[in-house]
Amino acid sequence: MRRILFIALAFTLVVAAASCSSNPQKMLKGNPAAAIKTVAQAKTLNSLKNEKDSKFYYIDYRADYMLDELLEAGGNSYEAVMGFLSKNMLNVPAAEEVPEVACSAFTARTPEGDVIYGRNLDFKFTYTLAMMLRTNPGKGNYKALGIAGLQFIKLPPASLDDGETDISPLIAAPYVTLDGMNDKGFALSVLALSKGPSAKQYDPEKKDVYTTTLIRYLLDRAATVDEAIELLDGVNFFAKDPESEKGSYHFLLADASGKTVVVEYILPEGEESSVVSVVDANCVTNGYLSEGWDEVCHGGADRLQTLRDFLDVKGGVMTEEEAMQLLASVSRGLNPEELTSNTHWSVVYNLTKKTATVCVARDFDNPLKYTLK
Repeated sequence: MRRILFIALAFTLVVAAASCSSNPQKMLKGNPAAAIKTVAQAKTLNSLKNEKDSKFYYIDYRADYMLDELLEAGGNSYEAVMGFLSKNMLNVPAAEEVPEVACSAFTARTPEGDVIYGRNLDFKFTYTLAMMLRTNPGKGNYKALGIAGLQFIKLPPASLDDGETDISPLIAAPYVTLDGMNDKGFALSVLALSKGPSAKQYDPEKKDVYTTTLIRYLLDRAATVDEAIELLDGVNFFAKDPESEKGSYHFLLADASGKTVVVEYILPEGEESSVVSVVDANCVTNGYLSEGWDEVCHGGADRLQTLRDFLDVKGGVMTEEEAMQLLASVSRGLNPEELTSNTHWSVVYNLTKKTATVCVARDFDNPLKYTLK
Protein backbone atom coordinates (compact mmCIF):
# COMPACT_ATOMS: atom_id res chain seq x y z
CA MET A 1 0.00 0.00 0.00
CA ARG A 2 2.82 2.40 0.92
CA ARG A 3 4.53 1.64 -2.37
CA ILE A 4 1.34 2.45 -4.28
CA LEU A 5 0.92 5.74 -2.39
CA PHE A 6 4.57 6.65 -3.03
CA ILE A 7 4.22 5.95 -6.75
CA ALA A 8 0.99 7.97 -6.88
CA LEU A 9 2.62 10.90 -5.08
CA ALA A 10 5.64 10.79 -7.39
CA PHE A 11 3.37 10.72 -10.42
CA THR A 12 1.42 13.71 -9.08
CA LEU A 13 4.63 15.69 -8.58
CA VAL A 14 5.84 14.86 -12.08
CA VAL A 15 2.52 15.95 -13.57
CA ALA A 16 2.59 19.16 -11.53
CA ALA A 17 6.14 19.93 -12.63
CA ALA A 18 5.26 19.26 -16.25
CA SER A 19 2.22 21.49 -15.93
CA CYS A 20 4.35 24.35 -14.57
CA SER A 21 6.98 23.91 -17.25
CA SER A 22 4.34 24.06 -19.96
CA ASN A 23 2.63 27.03 -18.31
CA PRO A 24 5.21 29.37 -16.78
CA GLN A 25 2.45 31.74 -15.63
CA LYS A 26 1.63 29.21 -12.89
CA MET A 27 5.12 29.66 -11.46
CA LEU A 28 4.69 33.38 -10.83
CA LYS A 29 4.69 34.53 -7.21
CA GLY A 30 3.64 38.14 -7.73
CA ASN A 31 1.95 40.13 -10.47
CA PRO A 32 0.53 38.37 -13.53
CA ALA A 33 2.53 38.13 -16.75
CA ALA A 34 0.28 36.64 -19.39
CA ALA A 35 2.69 37.07 -22.30
CA ILE A 36 5.75 35.23 -20.97
CA LYS A 37 6.73 32.04 -22.73
CA THR A 38 9.45 30.29 -20.71
CA VAL A 39 10.28 29.04 -17.23
CA ALA A 40 13.40 31.22 -17.27
CA GLN A 41 11.23 34.28 -17.85
CA ALA A 42 9.06 33.30 -14.88
CA LYS A 43 12.15 32.87 -12.69
CA THR A 44 13.33 36.28 -13.83
CA LEU A 45 10.08 37.94 -12.77
CA ASN A 46 10.06 36.03 -9.48
CA SER A 47 13.41 37.62 -8.60
CA LEU A 48 11.87 41.12 -8.66
CA LYS A 49 12.50 43.16 -5.49
CA ASN A 50 11.07 46.52 -4.52
CA GLU A 51 14.13 48.49 -3.44
CA LYS A 52 12.77 52.02 -3.04
CA ASP A 53 9.14 53.08 -2.52
CA SER A 54 7.86 51.30 -5.65
CA LYS A 55 10.08 53.64 -7.70
CA PHE A 56 13.19 51.50 -8.04
CA TYR A 57 13.45 47.73 -8.28
CA TYR A 58 16.07 45.00 -8.70
CA ILE A 59 15.81 41.97 -10.93
CA ASP A 60 18.11 39.03 -11.66
CA TYR A 61 17.56 38.50 -15.38
CA ARG A 62 17.77 34.74 -16.03
CA ALA A 63 16.10 34.39 -19.42
CA ASP A 64 17.64 34.47 -22.89
CA TYR A 65 17.16 37.97 -24.31
CA MET A 66 18.28 36.78 -27.76
CA LEU A 67 20.92 39.39 -28.50
CA ASP A 68 22.62 37.25 -31.15
CA GLU A 69 19.34 36.74 -32.96
CA LEU A 70 18.44 40.42 -32.74
CA LEU A 71 21.83 41.46 -34.11
CA GLU A 72 21.44 38.99 -36.96
CA ALA A 73 17.94 40.22 -37.76
CA GLY A 74 19.04 43.84 -37.56
CA GLY A 75 16.81 46.64 -36.38
CA ASN A 76 17.26 50.34 -37.06
CA SER A 77 14.34 51.66 -35.00
CA TYR A 78 12.66 51.18 -31.64
CA GLU A 79 9.64 49.76 -33.45
CA ALA A 80 11.85 47.15 -35.14
CA VAL A 81 13.45 46.11 -31.86
CA MET A 82 10.12 45.80 -30.08
CA GLY A 83 8.67 43.98 -33.07
CA PHE A 84 11.47 41.41 -32.82
CA LEU A 85 10.88 40.97 -29.08
CA SER A 86 7.13 40.63 -29.57
CA LYS A 87 7.57 37.95 -32.21
CA ASN A 88 10.34 35.97 -30.55
CA MET A 89 10.20 36.50 -26.79
CA LEU A 90 6.71 37.65 -25.77
CA ASN A 91 3.95 40.03 -26.74
CA VAL A 92 5.43 43.36 -25.68
CA PRO A 93 2.91 46.21 -25.65
CA ALA A 94 3.60 49.11 -27.97
CA ALA A 95 6.01 51.55 -26.38
CA GLU A 96 7.39 54.95 -27.08
CA GLU A 97 10.72 55.54 -28.76
CA VAL A 98 13.38 56.34 -26.18
CA PRO A 99 13.07 60.13 -25.85
CA GLU A 100 15.73 62.79 -25.60
CA VAL A 101 16.92 62.07 -22.07
CA ALA A 102 19.08 64.83 -20.63
CA CYS A 103 21.90 63.58 -18.49
CA SER A 104 25.28 64.28 -16.95
CA ALA A 105 28.17 61.82 -16.74
CA PHE A 106 31.84 61.83 -15.72
CA THR A 107 34.72 59.64 -14.58
CA ALA A 108 37.32 60.13 -11.86
CA ARG A 109 39.59 58.18 -9.52
CA THR A 110 39.25 57.66 -5.80
CA PRO A 111 42.19 58.45 -3.47
CA GLU A 112 42.87 54.69 -3.47
CA GLY A 113 43.11 54.66 -7.28
CA ASP A 114 39.75 53.06 -8.11
CA VAL A 115 38.12 54.22 -11.34
CA ILE A 116 34.61 55.57 -10.74
CA TYR A 117 31.88 56.57 -13.18
CA GLY A 118 29.05 58.92 -12.20
CA ARG A 119 25.83 59.46 -14.11
CA ASN A 120 22.44 61.23 -13.73
CA LEU A 121 19.43 60.25 -15.82
CA ASP A 122 17.09 63.21 -16.37
CA PHE A 123 13.76 63.35 -18.20
CA LYS A 124 10.46 65.13 -17.62
CA PHE A 125 8.47 62.02 -16.71
CA THR A 126 6.36 62.99 -13.72
CA TYR A 127 7.00 59.65 -11.98
CA THR A 128 10.08 57.52 -11.43
CA LEU A 129 10.03 53.82 -12.30
CA ALA A 130 13.39 52.20 -12.90
CA MET A 131 15.19 48.95 -12.20
CA MET A 132 18.69 47.68 -11.54
CA LEU A 133 19.09 44.76 -13.90
CA ARG A 134 21.66 42.02 -13.33
CA THR A 135 22.40 40.00 -16.47
CA ASN A 136 24.53 36.89 -16.97
CA PRO A 137 23.94 35.88 -20.59
CA GLY A 138 26.72 33.29 -20.88
CA LYS A 139 27.90 32.26 -24.35
CA GLY A 140 31.15 34.15 -23.78
CA ASN A 141 29.35 37.40 -22.92
CA TYR A 142 29.99 39.43 -19.79
CA LYS A 143 27.88 39.75 -16.68
CA ALA A 144 26.58 43.25 -16.11
CA LEU A 145 24.64 45.62 -13.91
CA GLY A 146 22.53 48.21 -15.70
CA ILE A 147 19.62 50.53 -14.99
CA ALA A 148 16.50 50.28 -17.13
CA GLY A 149 13.97 53.10 -17.52
CA LEU A 150 10.63 51.33 -17.27
CA GLN A 151 8.52 54.32 -18.31
CA PHE A 152 9.74 53.62 -21.85
CA ILE A 153 7.80 50.35 -21.89
CA LYS A 154 4.71 52.11 -20.57
CA LEU A 155 4.55 50.56 -17.13
CA PRO A 156 2.56 52.87 -14.83
CA PRO A 157 3.84 54.18 -11.49
CA ALA A 158 3.96 51.89 -8.44
CA SER A 159 2.68 49.00 -10.57
CA LEU A 160 5.24 46.20 -10.48
CA ASP A 161 4.07 44.64 -7.22
CA ASP A 162 0.47 45.82 -6.95
CA GLY A 163 -0.84 42.30 -7.57
CA GLU A 164 -2.76 43.35 -10.67
CA THR A 165 -0.61 44.95 -13.39
CA ASP A 166 0.69 42.59 -16.07
CA ILE A 167 4.48 42.85 -15.86
CA SER A 168 5.31 40.88 -19.01
CA PRO A 169 7.01 44.00 -20.48
CA LEU A 170 9.81 43.61 -17.92
CA ILE A 171 11.20 40.88 -20.17
CA ALA A 172 12.16 43.72 -22.55
CA ALA A 173 14.24 45.43 -19.83
CA PRO A 174 17.65 44.54 -21.36
CA TYR A 175 16.67 46.76 -24.30
CA VAL A 176 15.64 49.80 -22.27
CA THR A 177 18.85 49.80 -20.23
CA LEU A 178 20.33 53.31 -20.38
CA ASP A 179 23.60 52.90 -18.47
CA GLY A 180 25.60 50.05 -16.99
CA MET A 181 28.87 48.33 -16.10
CA ASN A 182 30.09 44.81 -16.87
CA ASP A 183 32.34 42.46 -14.91
CA LYS A 184 35.41 43.57 -16.86
CA GLY A 185 34.94 47.11 -15.58
CA PHE A 186 33.67 48.55 -18.86
CA ALA A 187 30.86 51.10 -18.47
CA LEU A 188 28.79 53.36 -20.67
CA SER A 189 25.76 55.63 -20.68
CA VAL A 190 23.68 57.35 -23.33
CA LEU A 191 23.02 61.10 -23.39
CA ALA A 192 20.78 63.07 -25.74
CA LEU A 193 21.68 65.65 -28.36
CA SER A 194 18.50 67.57 -29.09
CA LYS A 195 19.83 69.37 -32.17
CA GLY A 196 21.84 68.34 -35.19
CA PRO A 197 21.32 65.45 -37.62
CA SER A 198 20.04 62.13 -36.37
CA ALA A 199 22.80 59.50 -36.60
CA LYS A 200 22.33 57.04 -39.46
CA GLN A 201 24.83 54.71 -41.11
CA TYR A 202 24.39 52.86 -44.38
CA ASP A 203 26.99 50.16 -45.01
CA PRO A 204 25.37 47.19 -46.77
CA GLU A 205 28.00 44.87 -45.29
CA LYS A 206 27.01 45.69 -41.69
CA LYS A 207 23.99 44.98 -39.52
CA ASP A 208 21.82 47.85 -38.26
CA VAL A 209 21.51 48.52 -34.53
CA TYR A 210 19.30 50.94 -32.64
CA THR A 211 20.40 53.01 -29.63
CA THR A 212 19.37 50.70 -26.79
CA THR A 213 20.47 47.59 -28.68
CA LEU A 214 23.90 49.19 -28.99
CA ILE A 215 24.08 49.71 -25.21
CA ARG A 216 23.24 46.05 -24.62
CA TYR A 217 25.72 44.95 -27.29
CA LEU A 218 28.63 46.85 -25.75
CA LEU A 219 27.84 45.82 -22.17
CA ASP A 220 27.77 42.17 -23.21
CA ARG A 221 30.76 42.15 -25.54
CA ALA A 222 33.29 44.92 -24.71
CA ALA A 223 35.94 44.54 -22.00
CA THR A 224 37.64 47.85 -22.76
CA VAL A 225 37.01 51.16 -24.49
CA ASP A 226 39.20 50.06 -27.40
CA GLU A 227 37.18 46.87 -27.85
CA ALA A 228 33.96 48.90 -27.75
CA ILE A 229 35.17 51.19 -30.53
CA GLU A 230 36.07 48.14 -32.63
CA LEU A 231 32.55 46.79 -32.11
CA LEU A 232 31.07 50.15 -33.11
CA ASP A 233 33.04 50.01 -36.34
CA GLY A 234 31.34 46.71 -37.18
CA VAL A 235 27.71 47.90 -37.15
CA ASN A 236 25.47 50.58 -38.61
CA PHE A 237 24.14 52.81 -35.82
CA PHE A 238 20.71 54.43 -35.96
CA ALA A 239 20.04 56.85 -33.11
CA LYS A 240 16.34 57.12 -33.90
CA ASP A 241 13.83 56.01 -36.50
CA PRO A 242 15.43 56.19 -39.99
CA GLU A 243 12.91 58.87 -40.95
CA SER A 244 14.02 61.16 -38.11
CA GLU A 245 16.03 64.14 -39.27
CA LYS A 246 16.96 65.88 -36.02
CA GLY A 247 18.27 64.84 -32.64
CA SER A 248 20.75 62.15 -31.79
CA TYR A 249 22.70 60.58 -28.91
CA HIS A 250 26.27 60.34 -27.77
CA PHE A 251 27.90 58.00 -25.26
CA LEU A 252 30.44 58.21 -22.44
CA LEU A 253 32.59 55.06 -22.49
CA ALA A 254 35.08 54.11 -19.76
CA ASP A 255 36.98 51.06 -18.56
CA ALA A 256 38.86 49.81 -15.51
CA SER A 257 42.16 51.25 -16.77
CA GLY A 258 40.66 54.72 -16.49
CA LYS A 259 40.46 55.33 -20.22
CA THR A 260 37.41 57.50 -20.94
CA VAL A 261 36.05 58.81 -24.24
CA VAL A 262 32.92 60.36 -25.65
CA VAL A 263 31.64 58.71 -28.82
CA GLU A 264 29.59 60.87 -31.18
CA TYR A 265 28.20 60.37 -34.67
CA ILE A 266 28.70 63.34 -36.96
CA LEU A 267 27.54 63.87 -40.52
CA PRO A 268 30.16 65.23 -42.95
CA GLU A 269 28.83 67.87 -45.31
CA GLY A 270 27.29 66.35 -48.41
CA GLU A 271 27.30 62.81 -46.99
CA GLU A 272 24.36 60.55 -46.22
CA SER A 273 26.04 58.32 -43.63
CA SER A 274 27.29 59.44 -40.21
CA VAL A 275 30.85 58.72 -39.07
CA VAL A 276 32.15 57.92 -35.60
CA SER A 277 33.95 60.70 -33.74
CA VAL A 278 35.92 59.70 -30.62
CA VAL A 279 36.73 62.54 -28.22
CA ASP A 280 39.07 62.23 -25.24
CA ALA A 281 36.98 63.68 -22.41
CA ASN A 282 36.12 62.69 -18.86
CA CYS A 283 32.75 64.43 -18.60
CA VAL A 284 29.78 65.17 -20.83
CA THR A 285 26.21 66.46 -20.78
CA ASN A 286 23.97 67.21 -23.77
CA GLY A 287 26.14 69.10 -26.21
CA TYR A 288 28.53 67.93 -28.92
CA LEU A 289 32.21 67.80 -27.98
CA SER A 290 33.53 67.02 -31.48
CA GLU A 291 35.56 69.82 -33.04
CA GLY A 292 33.40 72.17 -35.05
CA TRP A 293 30.16 70.73 -33.70
CA ASP A 294 29.90 72.43 -30.31
CA GLU A 295 27.70 75.19 -31.76
CA VAL A 296 25.31 72.70 -33.36
CA CYS A 297 24.07 71.57 -29.97
CA HIS A 298 25.34 72.79 -26.62
CA GLY A 299 22.61 71.59 -24.25
CA GLY A 300 23.51 71.32 -20.59
CA ALA A 301 26.42 73.77 -20.89
CA ASP A 302 25.93 74.93 -17.30
CA ARG A 303 26.02 71.38 -15.99
CA LEU A 304 29.09 70.60 -18.09
CA GLN A 305 30.91 73.60 -16.65
CA THR A 306 30.04 72.50 -13.12
CA LEU A 307 31.46 69.04 -13.81
CA ARG A 308 34.63 70.43 -15.36
CA ASP A 309 35.21 72.93 -12.55
CA PHE A 310 34.82 70.31 -9.83
CA LEU A 311 37.02 67.79 -11.63
CA ASP A 312 39.68 70.48 -12.12
CA VAL A 313 39.60 71.57 -8.48
CA LYS A 314 39.88 67.96 -7.32
CA GLY A 315 42.50 67.04 -9.89
CA GLY A 316 40.22 64.24 -11.07
CA VAL A 317 40.43 62.54 -7.65
CA MET A 318 37.43 62.20 -5.35
CA THR A 319 35.70 59.72 -3.07
CA GLU A 320 32.54 57.94 -4.17
CA GLU A 321 30.62 60.14 -1.73
CA GLU A 322 32.04 63.26 -3.37
CA ALA A 323 31.12 61.84 -6.78
CA MET A 324 27.53 61.47 -5.62
CA GLN A 325 27.61 65.01 -4.24
CA LEU A 326 28.74 66.22 -7.66
CA LEU A 327 25.82 64.40 -9.26
CA ALA A 328 23.52 66.03 -6.71
CA SER A 329 24.84 69.46 -7.68
CA VAL A 330 23.85 68.93 -11.32
CA SER A 331 20.60 67.06 -10.61
CA ARG A 332 17.31 68.63 -11.65
CA GLY A 333 13.80 68.95 -10.28
CA LEU A 334 10.67 68.46 -12.34
CA ASN A 335 9.62 71.16 -14.77
CA PRO A 336 6.83 69.83 -17.04
CA GLU A 337 7.63 72.54 -19.58
CA GLU A 338 11.26 71.46 -19.89
CA LEU A 339 12.18 68.20 -21.60
CA THR A 340 15.47 67.84 -19.75
CA SER A 341 14.19 68.23 -16.19
CA ASN A 342 13.70 65.71 -13.36
CA THR A 343 16.55 63.44 -12.25
CA HIS A 344 15.21 59.89 -11.88
CA TRP A 345 18.42 58.25 -10.72
CA SER A 346 22.01 59.06 -9.90
CA VAL A 347 24.54 56.23 -9.97
CA VAL A 348 28.22 55.87 -9.17
CA TYR A 349 29.80 52.76 -10.66
CA ASN A 350 33.16 51.62 -9.25
CA LEU A 351 34.85 50.03 -12.27
CA THR A 352 37.63 48.61 -10.12
CA LYS A 353 35.55 46.98 -7.39
CA LYS A 354 32.55 46.32 -9.70
CA THR A 355 30.02 47.99 -7.40
CA ALA A 356 27.20 50.46 -7.96
CA THR A 357 25.67 53.03 -5.63
CA VAL A 358 22.28 54.44 -6.64
CA CYS A 359 20.24 57.35 -5.31
CA VAL A 360 16.66 57.41 -6.56
CA ALA A 361 14.68 60.56 -7.40
CA ARG A 362 17.22 62.88 -5.74
CA ASP A 363 17.05 61.11 -2.38
CA PHE A 364 20.77 61.44 -1.73
CA ASP A 365 20.44 60.47 1.94
CA ASN A 366 19.41 56.87 1.24
CA PRO A 367 21.72 55.24 -1.31
CA LEU A 368 21.25 51.69 -2.57
CA LYS A 369 24.30 49.44 -2.92
CA TYR A 370 24.92 46.69 -5.49
CA THR A 371 27.84 44.38 -6.23
CA LEU A 372 28.48 42.55 -9.50
CA LYS A 373 29.76 39.08 -8.60
